[in-house]
Amino acid sequence: MKKNLYTYFAIACLACLTIVSSCKKTEEITTIDTDTVLESAQGDETITDTFSDLFLITSQDVSLFDVPVTNSTGIATDATTSSSWLIPNTTCRTVTVNPTGNVFPKTVTIDYGTGCDDGGKLKKGKIIAVFSGRFKQSGTTINISFDNFYINGDKIEGTKSMVNNGPNTAGNYSFTVTVNHTRIRRTTSGTSNTSTLTAVKTITWIENSNTSPTDDEFSMSGSLSATDSKGRTYSYTTLEPLVKKVACLYISSGKLSINITGKPQLTLDYGTGTCDNKATLSANGKTKEITLRK
Repeated sequence: MKKNLYTYFAIACLACLTIVSSCKKTEEITTIDTDTVLESAQGDETITDTFSDLFLITSQDVSLFDVPVTNSTGIATDATTSSSWLIPNTTCRTVTVNPTGNVFPKTVTIDYGTGCDDGGKLKKGKIIAVFSGRFKQSGTTINISFDNFYINGDKIEGTKSMVNNGPNTAGNYSFTVTVNHTRIRRTTSGTSNTSTLTAVKTITWIENSNTSPTDDEFSMSGSLSATDSKGRTYSYTTLEPLVKKVACLYISSGKLSINITGKPQLTLDYGTGTCDNKATLSANGKTKEITLRK
């Protein structure tokens, strides 16, 4: 009799474990997990947006952008002329460069004032970047900070530094980017939640147009560790470099392996190059399409 009871008990336990395991598999990609991933994607968009903004601004100012060359008279002159790089000016932001001329360091201030629509994102406040040299010059360091700066109502704080590593073996310029960001989100109830991230990235200039910088593309790889607005910790590594087109609002391709503490490993796939706000999240064979936030 005891033997039978033990047998029944073992079968019951096995059944319970099977049910629990089955339920866990159906809940692997939860709404909370998705929110964490979307916050992470927003963080990456902020990193690439700031890089693209500085690239576009410096490309319009030869004193900031290209490396001077020595002409036949021995006088250093600019390697490019600004007329071949000009892009339409935006009324959304005011850019000041101080000091002018071939003097470094230079401070570039991007001022969005009290708020305006900048390429589909509502921005206000200032981004301040201090250049030790020209954008394309190997060894140049750009230190970036924020002054009462907001994106879509979220306050961005912290620092970012970019170091120009010069051309790689393929001839493409690469930059080491170190990021320490805090994003303060306002909720519908009027309270605020804070998320933080620390990252070291390599951004590589992979498509260099000779007609307009808006045709250019950059890739980004590296790792990140962060805490989301709900206090959950997570990290990720790059499986395939993320690609950001200057003319596109969103990252258009690349893959990340995301680890949320205490949760199954997730893979975020941005696609194969289409400029849209869609990405795919997967875990243990299950997939879910997500809509990226601005």
